[in-house]
Amino acid sequence: MAINYDILEDELITRLEEIPGSNSTIILEKTPEDESDFNRVWKRPTISVFVQSESYQETVDTSIISQPTEIKIVVSVHTKKLRGSSGVRYLASLVKELLLGFRPSNYEKLTLETDVYDFQGNIWQSFITFNAVGHIVEVERPETLPDLAQITYETDDDSDWLIVPDTNNPDTL
Repeated sequence: MAINYDILEDELITRLEEIPGSNSTIILEKTPEDESDFNRVWKRPTISVFVQSESYQETVDTSIISQPTEIKIVVSVHTKKLRGSSGVRYLASLVKELLLGFRPSNYEKLTLETDVYDFQGNIWQSFITFNAVGHIVEVERPETLPDLAQITYETDDDSDWLIVPDTNNPDTL
């Protein structure tokens, strides 16, 4: 299983688009990559999604490596109001309602860990942490690839027939 956190964050943003006003009055985004974007003026309520970490459990003893994983996702809500339809409490409750039990690709259902509120720089903030259990398995790569059989076509009476070699008979290979 290839791990791509961008795909996971995109799935969560898509799920959060069900919040009323998410296309007009609320900004939904992945957490910005640029440091300058963190010190911005919050003109509209903003909900950001960020894969914070992934921890790996003990390896399951098989012929290939197989490990359970737990991923932590933080959804932050930033708004100028505490209460009301654009307030941090209401928006945080919608985030929890939409994501609790949501099953992203390659993971089990999301569970809640914490919801922490804060007030800084005249902005109310909620940091909601979700967990999901997944599984990572080693991709086995053979030392040598098997030889491929050649497939030939024979034409009789202007029609094509597929001749598949018999791997048990070396004369047909």
